[in-house]
Amino acid sequence: MRTEDLEAFFAIVEQGSLTAAARQLGVPKSTISRRLSRLEEELAMQLVLRTPRSTQISDLGRQLYRSGQPLLADLDEIARELRDQGGEPVGPLRVSAPEDLTTALMGRLCGRVLLRYPGLEVRMFAANHAVDLLADGIDVAVRIHLTPLADVHSLKVRRLGEVDIGLFAAPRYLEEHPRLRRPEQLPRHRCLTMASLGPTWSLREARSDREAAVRVTPAMLSNDHHALRDAACEGAGITVAPAFLCAEAVAAGRLVRVLPRWSIGTATLSLLWPATRLRSPRIRAFVELAAEFFAEEEWVRGG
Repeated sequence: MRTEDLEAFFAIVEQGSLTAAARQLGVPKSTISRRLSRLEEELAMQLVLRTPRSTQISDLGRQLYRSGQPLLADLDEIARELRDQGGEPVGPLRVSAPEDLTTALMGRLCGRVLLRYPGLEVRMFAANHAVDLLADGIDVAVRIHLTPLADVHSLKVRRLGEVDIGLFAAPRYLEEHPRLRRPEQLPRHRCLTMASLGPTWSLREARSDREAAVRVTPAMLSNDHHALRDAACEGAGITVAPAFLCAEAVAAGRLVRVLPRWSIGTATLSLLWPATRLRSPRIRAFVELAAEFFAEEEWVRGG
């Protein structure tokens, strides 16, 4: 079984057609077709069901993809490691991070990585769901999680610190509304909140570990932190957001921290990568540089 034939088949599965697979691999469509036919003949099974209007993967084909794709990725990784030995990290590096973090910071981090290691080729993917690193071919994932990670049996994890989730408002909003000194006063204010958070905000005071649960009537509900932050910058109300997302607005004076000793919660910032690729110079370089980068950020605590 030739690796080039498997590579062609996996590209068909991922891209959805022979034409798109050929484009991804940079070869003629006839080459993809020939490699697929050779693989099907060798395995004595039909992997792709082709009609004039569609390309469908057979059940056996999907089984081959699930079993074989990680193995081919590992072979590619071994080849990269051998090429990398004794030199600078080179080649593609697939990185995943939450959309909020990607928008706010990952461009700066990736820029620093590329300046330090010009031989790397960063492929940055923003995703709010917990990606499957092995199935999706991701080399390193950055995650912000409120609960312990549940899918790390085949992964290595490096905890970078804690991320504060606090309350923020524009100075002009605070000037025009009743003074806010205690969480119990929040129901008197216009609140901008994530739909997933619900109408009850559970706050904790860092020093004393005191807790307070307050029910607010949201003036704005959204599933996007950026929209809530921007509405708060306009003076529309008090919002809940990760500290990193509001850092620039706070520095510019567009937002201030409200009830600064209290937070809605604390999330953990972690890096994850496949355990089988622990020795990869590319991953090792990114992990070490990412740890340096986030250690410089004031909103990351206890890294």
